[in-house]
Amino acid sequence: MVAFGEAERAGTLHRIERDDAAAFAALASDYAPAPRSNEWLDADPSPAGIARFLENAVARRLQGRGEWVAIWTDEGLAGAIGMELLSSSAGIASVDYLLGPRFRGRGLATAAVGAFIDHLFRSTPLHRIEINPDVENKPSCAVADRLGFRREGVLRERLHYADGYGDQAVYALLRRDWAERAAEAGAARPRSP
Repeated sequence: MVAFGEAERAGTLHRIERDDAAAFAALASDYAPAPRSNEWLDADPSPAGIARFLENAVARRLQGRGEWVAIWTDEGLAGAIGMELLSSSAGIASVDYLLGPRFRGRGLATAAVGAFIDHLFRSTPLHRIEINPDVENKPSCAVADRLGFRREGVLRERLHYADGYGDQAVYALLRRDWAERAAEAGAARPRSP
């Protein structure tokens, strides 16, 4: 468990487990994807789809291919954050996240994703973390910007939607960038691998 934030941005991150199905079903019933998002919850929000998602999240963790956490607040399950290991030898991973509609617009995503990234840099030898939203998904791009990710470019028509294609932004944060940011904020420096 990782605690983060203050006031309406406060919550905890917990590893996703198979028995989180009821909470994810409640989130899915109230869920609407953010504009131009390619979010995994809307792929199949049925009970069977949620069970598959949870099973895959646990399997990825057990296989060392990723880590998924649920974002909990005093109002219940707010969303989730996933890390997928892209290259274990190079220490590169990507992070994706989603929030239920009623939790958006108050800085919760920035606080939760920041806490998760801090956890990853402190507990793993990762060198680089990427966030790759659709360029039209302004809230997700803003999270990356606020956390100090650098926008490195755009992959044209990389994302496929029912109504066509979208351009994908490439944001990256290096371990040393996060360490410098932590030092500036007076926080403890992430450990080196």
